[in-house]
Amino acid sequence: MPSTNSLKRIKLFEKLPPIFWVVITFELMERAAYYGMLAILPYYARYTLGIPAGRVGVITGVMMPFLYLLPIFSGALAEKFGYRRQMLFAFGFLSTVYFLIPRLTSFELLVLGYMAIGFGIGSYKPLISSTIGKATPTEERNLAFSLYYWVVNLGAAITPAIFAFTFPRSAYVYAYYVASSLLFADFVLCFFFFKDATEPDRTLTVKRSVLNIWEVVRDLKFAVLLLIIAGFWFMYAMNNVVVVLHGLEFGVLPAWFPPAGVAVFNPLTIVLAGPLLSKAVEKVDTLKAMLTGVIIYIIGICVLGFILDFYAFVIGIIVLSIGEFIVAPAFLSYISKLAPKEKMAIYMGATFLPSMVGITLGNMVGAYLFQYVAEGWHMVKFFWGIIASIGLLTLITFIVYNNTLGRRMVAYEDRHLAVEEVLKRARRPSSLESRSALTLAVLLIPVLLLGSYAMGTSTYYPPEGEKAPSQQAVEEAFRMDLSESGYTAEGEVSTFSYNI
Repeated sequence: MPSTNSLKRIKLFEKLPPIFWVVITFELMERAAYYGMLAILPYYARYTLGIPAGRVGVITGVMMPFLYLLPIFSGALAEKFGYRRQMLFAFGFLSTVYFLIPRLTSFELLVLGYMAIGFGIGSYKPLISSTIGKATPTEERNLAFSLYYWVVNLGAAITPAIFAFTFPRSAYVYAYYVASSLLFADFVLCFFFFKDATEPDRTLTVKRSVLNIWEVVRDLKFAVLLLIIAGFWFMYAMNNVVVVLHGLEFGVLPAWFPPAGVAVFNPLTIVLAGPLLSKAVEKVDTLKAMLTGVIIYIIGICVLGFILDFYAFVIGIIVLSIGEFIVAPAFLSYISKLAPKEKMAIYMGATFLPSMVGITLGNMVGAYLFQYVAEGWHMVKFFWGIIASIGLLTLITFIVYNNTLGRRMVAYEDRHLAVEEVLKRARRPSSLESRSALTLAVLLIPVLLLGSYAMGTSTYYPPEGEKAPSQQAVEEAFRMDLSESGYTAEGEVSTFSYNI
C-alpha cells in the first residue's frame, strides 16, 4: 500500500500539467550550468589564467545587460515565432558557447565569450515563466511559481557544491564542459518533449515592448526610484567575484575549503530558510520589510568584510542572503503600490532595470575598486566600508524618496477615492522612517568610512607567481594622503599597519 508521502507526491504531479515538469527541468539544468560556471569563474580567471581582479569583474559584468535587456525583445520574438524554436536555438547556442569557453584564454576573448553567454540566456530567460503562466490552471499558479523559484535556487546550489567537492581547483575548467552537457540535454528534451502551450501571439511586437519600457523611464519620479534601488543591487553584485577573491586573497578561506563552495551558501540559505522567512515577513508592511532587508544586508557585509575569519565569512553570507530574500519581493510589492493602476503591467515589466544597472556596475566598478583598494593598498576592510556606505546611501535616499516623491505618487493614485478609503489606506510611518533614524544613517556613513580606514591594512596573499606590492610601493601610494597626518607606517613586505 502506498505511503501518505507517496500519495502526496502523486497528487502534486497530477495538479500540474506535464509541460510544467518539462520546463522546470529545463530551468533546473540551465540554472545549474549558469551558477556552476559563475562559482568557478573568479578562481579560474584570477588564479588559472592570471587575469587581474578588475578585469574579472568586467568579464562577469558584460553578461548582465544581455540578461536583463534582451528579454524585452526575446519575449516578443517568441510570441511571434513560437517558444519551441527559440528555446531550441538558445539551448543549442549556449551548449556550443560553454564548450568553446575553455579555449578562450585571453581577457578580450573571454569578454566576447561571456557576452555570448549573456545573449544565449537573454534569448531564453522569459520563456519558462511565461510558459508556466500560460499552461498552469489559475488556481494552481501560486504553487507552480513557488516550485519554479525553489528549483531555480536548487540549481544555483547543486552544481557549485558538486564542483567544489569533486573537482580539484586545477580542474575547474571542466565545469564549462559540464555546463555544455546540461544545455545539450535541455536541447534534446526540448526537441522531443516540448510543445508550445498556446498559439503564437503575433500582436505583441518588439517595438511595442521597447515603447512600454520607454514609457516607464520617461516617468522621472519612477525612474529616480529605480536608480535608488540599483544601489542595493550594486552591493549584491559583490557576491559574483569580489566575495570569493576576498576569501582567497586575505586568508579567510582555509586551505581545505574549495573556492567554488563559496557560491553554495547564498542559494542554500534561501532554499532552507525561504519558507520560514516568507511566513515571517508576509504580514510586515512592505516599506518596513524593504528597509529592514537593506539593513540586514549591510550588517552581513560588515560581518563578512571586517572580521577576517572563515566562520564570520560564512555567517556574513548567510545574513546578507536573508536580507536579499526580504528585499527582492518587497521591492516588487512596493512598485505595485506606486504604479498607476492602468499601467500596472508596464511598470512591473520594468522592475528588472535596477538589477541590470546595479549588478552591471557592481561587477565592474566593485572589482576594480577591490583591485585598487584591497589588493593594491591591502586595505580590504576599507573596501568593505565603502560598499557598506553605498548601502547606507541607498537606505537614506530611499527613505527621503518615500517621504517626498513616493507619497506624491500614492496621493495622485488615490485622488479619486473617498476620504474614508484614503484614511483606510494610510499607514503610520515606522521608526525606520523617522528623522532620527535618517540622521543616524547619515552619521554612520563617515563613521563607517573613517572607522574602516583606521582599521589599517591586512595581510594580502596574491595568486602564485604574482608578487604582492612591496611595503615601499604601498606606502608611496598613501604618502601624499598621509603626509600631513599623524600616521606612521610599520610592518613587513605585504603586512603593515598605521597607528594613530
